[in-house]
Amino acid sequence: MTASDLVVITGAAGRVGRALVPGLRARHSLRLHARGSDLSGLVQPGDETVTGDIEDLNAARSIVQGARTVVHLAGESRADATWEQVLSSDVVGSRSILEAGRLEGVSRIILASSSHVTGQYDIACDWPIHVGRAIAPDGVYAVSKAFGEALGAS
Repeated sequence: MTASDLVVITGAAGRVGRALVPGLRARHSLRLHARGSDLSGLVQPGDETVTGDIEDLNAARSIVQGARTVVHLAGESRADATWEQVLSSDVVGSRSILEAGRLEGVSRIILASSSHVTGQYDIACDWPIHVGRAIAPDGVYAVSKAFGEALGAS
């Protein structure tokens, strides 16, 4: 594998990251990011590891530098999180990862979203939910995910 096969996974120590890493490892070189979480049991020979605060643009640039693809999973993952809990990691952090990717020439950034972005439809039992419907976030966590989607689409 070459450097052009490098995939960065932010938040690799989380539940989704730990599930995703084994499948990606079979085809790509990996750089696993964790803010301070334990990557033990996940890292294998050949994997790179990196720590850093994704809210800091310079740190985010170092995290994604040289990658072809970034799978951005880092952030607050609780649907009932407060605005203060999602602001730094999910809003500022997602913006930093996207901007770092642009500045570093990353070809693809994959953002993790949530069904909570359309959660108000579920609360109202207003189905079916389809691609053409407007977002209807059911809380500030969902708003932070919608922000990442909107920023990624721009």
